[in-house]
Amino acid sequence: MSAHLVCFPDQTVGVGDHILVVGLVAEATVYRPGRPLLYHQGGFGRFVAHPRPRGLVTGRADELDLSHDDQP
Repeated sequence: MSAHLVCFPDQTVGVGDHILVVGLVAEATVYRPGRPLLYHQGGFGRFVAHPRPRGLVTGRADELDLSHDDQP
């Protein structure tokens, strides 16, 4: 699903040599279903979920394979 979010800056957090800006969502518009745009380690890719092991209640970011793909 694709969406457009309008956010207000809430806080900043130093993460290594980056600054993570956390925003509060003020408006959200949801568009038709589609592939998410992902940019990771210098290239565009896609999310590929790993099969969940038995007993896993919630998905976590470290359970995702960030495989590279040539198209966004």
